Amino acid sequence: MKYTKVLIVLILLTNLPKIANSKAMVYPHQSMVSGWEKYVLRVPNERNVATIGVELTFPAGLKVMSFQDVPGWKLTIHKDSAGLPIAAEWIGTLAVDRFVEFPFVAVNPDTAVVLNWPTTQEYAGGELVHWTGAPESETPVSSTAISAPQPIVIDTAKPVENETEDEDSCNLYTCYIAWAALALAVAALVLALIMRKQKS
Repeated sequence: MKYTKVLIVLILLTNLPKIANSKAMVYPHQSMVSGWEKYVLRVPNERNVATIGVELTFPAGLKVMSFQDVPGWKLTIHKDSAGLPIAAEWIGTLAVDRFVEFPFVAVNPDTAVVLNWPTTQEYAGGELVHWTGAPESETPVSSTAISAPQPIVIDTAKPVENETEDEDSCNLYTCYIAWAALALAVAALVLALIMRKQKS
């Protein structure tokens, strides 16, 4: 019985990456305020039947600019009264144990915010999975944190250590000058005494 439990845990750990990634997600998970970003909606097929449709609703404040064509998938863009994309729908066929990526380019909001990406995945047979739940749910919504760049502070004040080193260097230089002057004075005095002695 003990070995059976250990075997089950090992199987779960082995399949943990697959379980963690078996959901519709938008990448990247972090981006900058007002930046142009290439987003990618990645959709895996975690069922035993094909995925035949995917719909992504764009978060408020995001300006979607363009889409990349995906072979085998037909794209329909839903727009608001101002002509701005508010959702995108892809129709195609995604086989079992496969994934597909839908890239698009958008301009981020002007303020720091968390963008949620509600996604609906349709399977052959009519089943719909809505990736709109809380992070701990079985169908969590994907999100991207939009943050403002941190200012780079450059300290222009001169380090105290450098000032001390410069002062020490200046004092040492002054000492050398003083010792050299003293040596010359002593040498001149000795030379004067010798010359005086010779004259006498």
